[in-house]
Amino acid sequence: MWRQPEQDDDGDNPLKRVLMAPLISEYREFEARFNVRLSTSYASVEAGFPVESAHDPVNHRICGRVRPGYEIRIVDEHDEEVPVGETGEMVLRSDLPWKTFGGYFNNPEATAAAWRNGWFHTGDAFTIDPAGNLYLVDRLKDYIKYRGQNVSAAEVEASVCEHPAVAECACVGVPSDLAVKDVVGGDDIRIFVVTNGAEVGAEELMAFLVTRMPRFMLPRYIDFVPSLPKNQLHKVTKPELRARRLLASTWDREASGLKVRRS
Repeated sequence: MWRQPEQDDDGDNPLKRVLMAPLISEYREFEARFNVRLSTSYASVEAGFPVESAHDPVNHRICGRVRPGYEIRIVDEHDEEVPVGETGEMVLRSDLPWKTFGGYFNNPEATAAAWRNGWFHTGDAFTIDPAGNLYLVDRLKDYIKYRGQNVSAAEVEASVCEHPAVAECACVGVPSDLAVKDVVGGDDIRIFVVTNGAEVGAEELMAFLVTRMPRFMLPRYIDFVPSLPKNQLHKVTKPELRARRLLASTWDREASGLKVRRS
């Protein structure tokens, strides 16, 4: 709706309230254009709707606050709660039976992995601010470990999609072949880009990204592809992208010799 050409009567419609998840950065302009009030939430098949915002989100990154009847914690890999503002996995439980799921059908191993220490482990990385607002960072499996830094694939994708020639982008980590300051291993960042028909080269795109993200988030590899692989729910199947070998057409920032500023 937001990307459609603006019309004089956009606000003349029966809508009053709209649930948008996630919020677009122009959510205030969306409200004004369509004469609606927006709210957002975090939900899953397993947990229902444990988080929701009021009809006045404080920013476009917010998911909301914990709903009555749920408990939520943000924890590290040992299920210890992380300090406010730090990233960890959201775990939750409810005060009533059947509000959350009991297990995965015919998959006791997955059920045991998800339900640990009395909490359902969502697999989603979150932060929480001092006011109790929750922010989704990324799926934990989409978090990329790059030379000691945790990189959110979703943040990289959002920055790439800000380029006017980019229609879609998917970001994955690929095993690094570089040793930097005696650090071996980890992942390099690779992006797959679908354009909207406009011409853009890898170095032009990189110059655009340099102004929008810190150096450790900049992709090493760029592939321009006609489309992204997706499942029946139209979600990008990243395991397929991670399995793709580097091609002769894959642009490699290290091999190109392109220098970018440090930050």
